[in-house]
Amino acid sequence: MLVISRRQGEVLWIGDQIKIVVCTMRGKRVSLGIEAPRDIPVVRDELRKADLEKTIAVANAQQHVVLEATEGSCVK
Repeated sequence: MLVISRRQGEVLWIGDQIKIVVCTMRGKRVSLGIEAPRDIPVVRDELRKADLEKTIAVANAQQHVVLEATEGSCVK
């Protein structure tokens, strides 16, 4: 992980297309402005984790339904 110190109003670039600006600093909180192409998702970590958990839950539920349908269709 690269750690960079920036002051309010200073800019950081990721490649040629992603610009990050330190907008405000209040105590322990920092507001960042992010300019990126529309095809590059910019998502907070907690939302990304929540989406991943939902995806896993849906996949598990679908697998459970398939297993129930398979088990119920067996002829003895």
